Amino acid sequence: MADSTQHQNKTNRLWWFPPARWLAEYHAAWLPGDIIAGVTLAAYAIPVSLAYAGLAGLPPADRARLPEHIADPDAKYRDRLRKVFDEHPAGGDFDRFVEVQSIWDETMAESVTEYLKAHPTKGMIVLAGEGHIGYGSSIPDRVRRRIPGIATAVLIPADKTNADLEAADYLLVSAMLSLPPSGKMGVTMDTANGVRVKSVSPGSAAAKAGLRPGDRITGIDDHPISSLADFRLTLQEKKPGDQLRVSFERTEKQAAPEQMTVQLILQK
Repeated sequence: MADSTQHQNKTNRLWWFPPARWLAEYHAAWLPGDIIAGVTLAAYAIPVSLAYAGLAGLPPADRARLPEHIADPDAKYRDRLRKVFDEHPAGGDFDRFVEVQSIWDETMAESVTEYLKAHPTKGMIVLAGEGHIGYGSSIPDRVRRRIPGIATAVLIPADKTNADLEAADYLLVSAMLSLPPSGKMGVTMDTANGVRVKSVSPGSAAAKAGLRPGDRITGIDDHPISSLADFRLTLQEKKPGDQLRVSFERTEKQAAPEQMTVQLILQK
């Protein structure tokens, strides 16, 4: 009985980020159900019409999808939201911004609560932005209001070990790493109409290979290129000195596009 109680005390905790010991207690058999729970939590959507009508103006069907009680944020949380809001160049209605954040936090908290009440021997990890969990307010406070006495822990990333712990129970501090230099083609890209070369740096690998502004990149080695993401992912592990085969399409004035391929050697 003592062992069972001890195990339940360990597992019936709400972790906002996984401590290492939590993973050691995780059972693989839980994974399918937990994936479903995570998808359900993510799919608990806030009606799009909220952005236009506000909570009071929502149609009854949309309002019914949200928690019945939406608590106002405390004064400190509201002050932190004001700092975030003031960084938005578009401006807008601050009270509406606060309302939307409160509804998001409340909806997340209710979904977390429903899952934990249905699975009392489990814990849950909630991955959310620091503003939604920091200082224990927002989502954590709203969960504790629904489940009095629940044990929670908040973990947030930090740049140094002596950072202020007021905002969290734990800090995740990562060491600085020096990455090796990446290989460079020497081009800027334009994605308005395909992945096209916008400019070529003089003396660069691209310039030496004969690439010109306007050329549409269609492939690198054996990888087709149809987006800027394709272009970046193909190059991200390449080093200075690596040789590439670049396929591209060039259009000269009114002539039909010409398919071309060049070899180039990446530079520092």
